[in-house]
Amino acid sequence: MQFIHISDLRPNITDKWKITVMVSRAWTSYNPKTNRVFSYDIIVSDDQGGSIHAYIPANLIHVFKNVFKEGRVYRIHNHVPFNLLSDRAHVDKYLTDVIGNLQEWGYVDNQSQFKLNDCDVRNIVLSDECGQKFRVSLWGKVATRLSDADIKSYGNERIVLIITSCKIRRFKGAPSVVTTVGSHVYVNLALPIDACNIYIK
Repeated sequence: MQFIHISDLRPNITDKWKITVMVSRAWTSYNPKTNRVFSYDIIVSDDQGGSIHAYIPANLIHVFKNVFKEGRVYRIHNHVPFNLLSDRAHVDKYLTDVIGNLQEWGYVDNQSQFKLNDCDVRNIVLSDECGQKFRVSLWGKVATRLSDADIKSYGNERIVLIITSCKIRRFKGAPSVVTTVGSHVYVNLALPIDACNIYIK
């Protein structure tokens, strides 16, 4: 995968690019009358003079705001919206990381007809910033790495999951995410402020 410039980016073609940019401006957009926060906005620029505006929706600000700082340089890799993940179904030459808001937390199924090698499976549902929902099947040890009590301990707090090294499959005609033996699940991950390589998948 080659580094490209901002001027080379095109809408809906986001799974094969890698850019190096500097955050030249960052601010929080909000309604001054109600103090309601809409988004965390940034302007990034590259070494060719190109620039682009990006934003982090309000429900994900707590995950990313401390990552992007004015004057810092970042490498940003691969972003695929949920509605484009179907293009990756059964294409296993690379694995996919997903991030989303937890909407449904299923039980561990020990008797699934789809069970392989006596593995447990837990089905959950995530949603992206647009509210689009996506089914995720947690297999094997990943299914039990987080217990029901762990999830309940967050109470009414928003739960953002990052699930790494997944495959995309189809279930009842719709694309779904399936974990692998190399998958990890992170809950409300506190990303380090000094991170300089941002992988958005």
